[in-house]
Amino acid sequence: MKVEQFKRECKSVQYYNMIIEEYDNRIRTLDELLDNLENKNTGNTKNLLLEQEELLIERKDFENRRNEVWNKISKIDEKNDQQMLIDAFINRIYYKKLIHKYHFNDSSALYRHINSVIEKLI
Repeated sequence: MKVEQFKRECKSVQYYNMIIEEYDNRIRTLDELLDNLENKNTGNTKNLLLEQEELLIERKDFENRRNEVWNKISKIDEKNDQQMLIDAFINRIYYKKLIHKYHFNDSSALYRHINSVIEKLI
Protein backbone atom coordinates (compact mmCIF):
# COMPACT_ATOMS: atom_id res chain seq x y z
CA MET A 1 0.00 0.00 0.00
CA LYS A 2 1.35 3.40 -0.92
CA VAL A 3 1.39 6.52 1.25
CA GLU A 4 -1.38 8.33 -0.62
CA GLN A 5 -3.56 5.22 -0.66
CA PHE A 6 -3.18 4.86 3.12
CA LYS A 7 -4.17 8.50 3.56
CA ARG A 8 -7.31 7.86 1.48
CA GLU A 9 -8.13 4.81 3.59
CA CYS A 10 -7.76 6.89 6.76
CA LYS A 11 -10.04 9.56 5.33
CA SER A 12 -12.61 6.84 4.60
CA VAL A 13 -12.91 5.71 8.23
CA GLN A 14 -15.68 8.23 8.95
CA TYR A 15 -17.55 7.00 5.88
CA TYR A 16 -17.10 3.39 6.99
CA ASN A 17 -18.51 4.26 10.42
CA MET A 18 -21.53 5.92 8.83
CA ILE A 19 -22.16 2.95 6.52
CA ILE A 20 -21.80 0.47 9.39
CA GLU A 21 -24.36 2.44 11.38
CA GLU A 22 -26.75 2.38 8.41
CA TYR A 23 -26.32 -1.39 8.09
CA ASP A 24 -26.96 -1.77 11.82
CA ASN A 25 -30.22 0.16 11.47
CA ARG A 26 -31.33 -1.90 8.48
CA ILE A 27 -30.44 -5.16 10.25
CA ARG A 28 -32.32 -4.04 13.37
CA THR A 29 -35.37 -3.22 11.23
CA LEU A 30 -35.21 -6.67 9.63
CA ASP A 31 -34.94 -8.25 13.09
CA GLU A 32 -38.13 -6.50 14.11
CA LEU A 33 -39.88 -7.59 10.91
CA LEU A 34 -38.74 -11.16 11.42
CA ASP A 35 -40.03 -11.16 14.99
CA ASN A 36 -43.42 -10.00 13.74
CA LEU A 37 -43.48 -12.48 10.84
CA GLU A 38 -42.50 -15.44 12.99
CA ASN A 39 -45.48 -14.75 15.18
CA LYS A 40 -47.76 -14.72 12.14
CA ASN A 41 -46.08 -17.63 10.26
CA THR A 42 -45.96 -15.86 6.88
CA GLY A 43 -43.87 -17.02 3.90
CA ASN A 44 -41.72 -13.87 3.77
CA THR A 45 -39.40 -15.08 6.52
CA LYS A 46 -36.94 -16.83 4.18
CA ASN A 47 -36.51 -13.76 1.94
CA LEU A 48 -35.96 -11.52 4.94
CA LEU A 49 -33.40 -13.94 6.40
CA LEU A 50 -31.49 -13.97 3.11
CA GLU A 51 -31.55 -10.18 2.95
CA GLN A 52 -30.36 -9.98 6.54
CA GLU A 53 -27.50 -12.40 5.84
CA GLU A 54 -26.43 -10.33 2.83
CA LEU A 55 -26.48 -7.15 4.91
CA LEU A 56 -24.37 -8.80 7.60
CA ILE A 57 -21.76 -9.84 5.03
CA GLU A 58 -21.60 -6.33 3.51
CA ARG A 59 -21.41 -4.76 6.98
CA LYS A 60 -18.52 -7.07 7.90
CA ASP A 61 -16.62 -5.93 4.79
CA PHE A 62 -16.80 -2.27 5.85
CA GLU A 63 -15.93 -3.20 9.41
CA ASN A 64 -12.84 -5.08 8.18
CA ARG A 65 -11.70 -2.09 6.13
CA ARG A 66 -12.10 0.23 9.11
CA ASN A 67 -10.32 -2.17 11.45
CA GLU A 68 -7.44 -2.58 9.00
CA VAL A 69 -6.78 1.16 9.17
CA TRP A 70 -6.95 1.21 12.98
CA ASN A 71 -4.67 -1.82 13.22
CA LYS A 72 -2.04 -0.12 11.07
CA ILE A 73 -2.26 3.10 13.05
CA SER A 74 -1.90 1.15 16.30
CA LYS A 75 1.45 -0.24 15.03
CA ILE A 76 2.99 3.25 15.14
CA ASP A 77 5.31 3.36 18.15
CA GLU A 78 5.03 7.04 18.96
CA LYS A 79 1.64 7.89 20.45
CA ASN A 80 2.08 11.48 19.33
CA ASP A 81 2.52 10.35 15.72
CA GLN A 82 -0.53 8.09 16.01
CA GLN A 83 -2.63 11.00 17.20
CA MET A 84 -1.23 13.24 14.48
CA LEU A 85 -2.37 10.81 11.78
CA ILE A 86 -5.78 10.47 13.41
CA ASP A 87 -6.16 14.24 13.68
CA ALA A 88 -5.00 14.89 10.12
CA PHE A 89 -6.82 12.19 8.18
CA ILE A 90 -9.61 10.72 10.31
CA ASN A 91 -10.74 13.72 12.35
CA ARG A 92 -9.70 16.03 9.50
CA ILE A 93 -8.52 18.85 11.70
CA TYR A 94 -7.55 21.99 9.79
CA TYR A 95 -3.84 21.91 8.97
CA LYS A 96 -3.05 25.24 10.67
CA LYS A 97 -4.38 23.86 13.93
CA LEU A 98 -2.24 20.76 13.44
CA ILE A 99 0.85 22.90 12.84
CA HIS A 100 0.21 24.71 16.11
CA LYS A 101 -0.76 21.61 18.10
CA TYR A 102 2.27 19.56 17.02
CA HIS A 103 4.73 22.49 16.95
CA PHE A 104 5.74 22.50 13.28
CA ASN A 105 6.97 25.60 11.45
CA ASP A 106 4.83 25.13 8.35
CA SER A 107 2.50 22.70 6.61
CA SER A 108 5.22 21.19 4.42
CA ALA A 109 7.22 20.15 7.50
CA LEU A 110 4.08 18.65 9.04
CA TYR A 111 3.20 16.64 5.95
CA ARG A 112 6.81 15.53 5.40
CA HIS A 113 6.78 14.15 8.92
CA ILE A 114 3.41 12.46 8.41
CA ASN A 115 4.62 10.92 5.13
CA SER A 116 7.75 9.57 6.83
CA VAL A 117 5.63 8.01 9.59
CA ILE A 118 3.37 6.35 6.99
CA GLU A 119 6.37 5.14 4.95
CA LYS A 120 7.78 3.41 8.03
CA LEU A 121 4.37 1.87 8.66
CA ILE A 122 3.93 0.51 5.16
